[in-house]
Amino acid sequence: MTTTDGTVALQDTRERLLAAACSRFAAHGFRGVGVRDICADAKANVAAVSYHFGSKEGLYLEALRHAFAVLHTPLPGLAEGSDALQALEEWIQARVVRSLAPSQPRWPAQLLWRELLDPTEAMDALVREVMAPMLKEFQKLLRTLAPSLTDKESMLWSFTILGQIVLHDFARTPVLALMGAGEYTEERMAQIAAHLTDVVVRGLGIGRTRRER
Repeated sequence: MTTTDGTVALQDTRERLLAAACSRFAAHGFRGVGVRDICADAKANVAAVSYHFGSKEGLYLEALRHAFAVLHTPLPGLAEGSDALQALEEWIQARVVRSLAPSQPRWPAQLLWRELLDPTEAMDALVREVMAPMLKEFQKLLRTLAPSLTDKESMLWSFTILGQIVLHDFARTPVLALMGAGEYTEERMAQIAAHLTDVVVRGLGIGRTRRER
């Protein structure tokens, strides 16, 4: 229902534009999409992009933010006395499922890959608003597990963990073919998560007894 000042209708237009932009940008990248294409998909006036997002660039940045939000897997908060390794293991399991499960939408990762492979001016905002805070939290968790880690070491370990998950997604067709699988099943995702956790345990020299507790 639309209110007398048109608030609901405007919000609906904004959401349609964002949905259309996410789909278009994921398929063709920022440079391969025109505002008119997005507006045609959203059944909106071309002027609506400027009204809601300021520009095509503003709409693109909002689409990237939305993609990150869909993929985001929050790190668990660590209360005093909590098990940091268990928290990391649970995060890895959740992120593997979020990234690889057949039921998950493909467009968020596809959109972000396009930006990573062919960066635009939006990259600066993504690094500042999303990537840097996420990395900082991840480093904090790793240094709780291994207090001797330097800032640089914890950063590299963060990249190692995230990169392994991204590889299984980015190269899913050849990876699944090499694994003799058609899709990432629950069992296979659990194996990937367990292997990655084991890599962290071995690499950081975390005691096995602590992990098995």
